[in-house]
Order: sequence, then structure tokens, then C-alpha cells
Amino acid sequence: GRSSLHDWRGDQTLQSVPVCTMTADDVVERRLAPPPDVVKIDVEGGEDRVLRGMSGLLGGRKLRAVVFEDGPDTGTPAKMILRGAGFEVDVLERRERTHHPLSNFLARRCGS
Repeated sequence: GRSSLHDWRGDQTLQSVPVCTMTADDVVERRLAPPPDVVKIDVEGGEDRVLRGMSGLLGGRKLRAVVFEDGPDTGTPAKMILRGAGFEVDVLERRERTHHPLSNFLARRCGS
């Protein structure tokens, strides 16, 4: 199915559902989960907002890799945030057929 926080192709069936959220940094700071080694982000266009909410994790040494979906442009906000935090970003080869312009990427901490 489809889920998104924004209108997707003008679909009139979308509904708004309020939810409580917490940044990844807050989750770790409050000791609700340990700092991760690897993070997979799939938030339908909100990757940069997720990454901004984990700036502490990105700046630490524990997090080694981030997997995310993004467009082909090298200067997207998500890629710029990750590169600015010391990560190398490489495209991952898709093995399934897909009909959208997005690709999966692997961001690894430089030297990892």
C-alpha cells in the first residue's frame, strides 16, 4: 500500500492522522534504545527531516551506515547532510523492477 505524510499524486483518499513522534537522538538520549550501528530510513520524502533529528548520532562514532531512498541528484538535502557528517554515499543496485525515479543509497562513515 501507499503511506505518506504529503499528498501523493493528488490522491483524494488521503487522510490526516495525528501521531506522536520523537527524534532518533531523543530516543537514544532517553535510553529507550541503544545507539544504532546501522539505520534504514524509508519515509517517503522526509529523509532530510529524519537525518536532522539524528544529528547527534551522525556526529558520533557508533553509527557506521545509513540506508535510504532518494533521487538521483547528488546535491539532495539528505545526501548533503550525510556527507557533511563524514559519510560517503553510494547508490545500491536495485534487484527488483520499479517504476519510480528513486534509488536506494548506502551512506558509510568515511574509513569504515
